[in-house]
Amino acid sequence: MKKIILIAFLSLGLVAYGQEAESKLEKVGKLVEKTVYHENGQVAQTGYLLNGKPHGQWLQYDDTGKKIAVGRYDEGVKQGRWMFWSEGTLTEVEFEKNIIKNVKKWNKSELVYVE
Repeated sequence: MKKIILIAFLSLGLVAYGQEAESKLEKVGKLVEKTVYHENGQVAQTGYLLNGKPHGQWLQYDDTGKKIAVGRYDEGVKQGRWMFWSEGTLTEVEFEKNIIKNVKKWNKSELVYVE
């Protein structure tokens, strides 16, 4: 199950990067703030880059502007707790150096799955 979830989340990230119809980069100190847009102009992703790699908190939105994911990178490596929202389900994925350590799912404030 962890492999399926990992593949899905990695695919989500690759698809988002591959679909960069338009993006904006803005230097902020040592970091570069990156905003990626959906084709309809809504923000798709926003976060920071350090040495060209995602670093710090990243947010992802669907094409209506609804938040669908939030997590943290450490120089391109997924770390800590990532949250994913989908069709009334909240999925919490705990990463350690890009490796899934734990997965929890909630449905309407109720824990429905723990791996």
